[in-house]
Amino acid sequence: MSHELIGRSPDLRRLRNEGYGVSVVDGALVVAPVPFLDADGAVQEGALVCDLDLSGDRTSKPGSHVAYFAGGTPHDASGGRLAGIINGDRVEQKGGRTTSHLLSSKPGPAGYPDYHSKVTTYATAISSHAEAVDDTATARCFPPMAADEGSGPFAYVDTASSRAGVDTAQFRSLSIAIIGLGGTGVYVLDSTSKTPVAKIGLYDGGLLLQHNAFRAPGVVTFEQLTAAKNKAEHWAEVYGEFHTGIVAYPYRIDQDNVQELDGYDFVFICVDDNEARHLIAKQLVAAGVAFIDTGLGLYRTDDQQLGGLIRTTTGTPARHDHLADRLPHGAPDDDPEYTTNIQIAELNALNAVLAVIRWKKTLGFYADQEHEHHSCYTITGNVIINEELD
Repeated sequence: MSHELIGRSPDLRRLRNEGYGVSVVDGALVVAPVPFLDADGAVQEGALVCDLDLSGDRTSKPGSHVAYFAGGTPHDASGGRLAGIINGDRVEQKGGRTTSHLLSSKPGPAGYPDYHSKVTTYATAISSHAEAVDDTATARCFPPMAADEGSGPFAYVDTASSRAGVDTAQFRSLSIAIIGLGGTGVYVLDSTSKTPVAKIGLYDGGLLLQHNAFRAPGVVTFEQLTAAKNKAEHWAEVYGEFHTGIVAYPYRIDQDNVQELDGYDFVFICVDDNEARHLIAKQLVAAGVAFIDTGLGLYRTDDQQLGGLIRTTTGTPARHDHLADRLPHGAPDDDPEYTTNIQIAELNALNAVLAVIRWKKTLGFYADQEHEHHSCYTITGNVIINEELD
């Protein structure tokens, strides 16, 4: 309820977007931390608490000009109490805090127009003295904010999207799958986990091995490698700390279980097995499920440098007649450079990023001029060639 109310109230949303730690607890507005100086001139952290007036499901004009302070007694640099705003010593329970002071700063006959004006007035009056001593002491510190229970898939609030005015509604009900977590697939997970999709299914029957660690985002510890967990289960555990809708399926997709993919809205295919690639693509086309197949191939030049290309192929219910020609066939090519050269994480990352950008284009999140269903990036020429255009 706290973040829903903040999101619907322009004044509270503006406070949060400006970096204040804003929450609604027991019907009161709590802003913390608010730095202040104690009697010895040391910087401490307290909380500003205001009674909250609502009109339906959002804030209305504050009915009172007073506020409350918890955490200590604010002073100025000379060691004096901030008598200009401390109206009295009063212990009360408000907003889940024990407040010790009643604050009063009258704005004029009309009162405060909204809670942004009220909070910034008090917070500045208190924290400016602390900031004069320590320029890092600020109430606008963008503190992490845990998400409300049941409010979405994230463990903490996505303040960046709201601050930028970006609408992510098109992601929220989606269920997506990632097939293969050896290299590119993990980077697809890294990007898609930052979107509020309802579910991300991870499919991989292999173990997390040492060479996988060199093709993955972040760091895999030695202890995690020695545990030899399944890749899908490992990455579901890691990213599950951030996105609650991630589910591990620790097995390969084959003829016996490929129908499991029919229930997804979108699938990313990140495998190096062409037989499995075509099996999955055929099933998704039959089920009317859109997907992107990724591919990465390398070769060594005469100068012993690495060259190659990165492929992104999209299939949708409306456009899939190109797949027979664009997806690789037969046994995987003998590609020792890819299978043995582990220092190519940036290529796996680029392969994944291009796929995720294309996915977001299909959802209308990014502008799409060419509507390409097949593209290749060449390393040596540093160019992207789009084909199969609509």
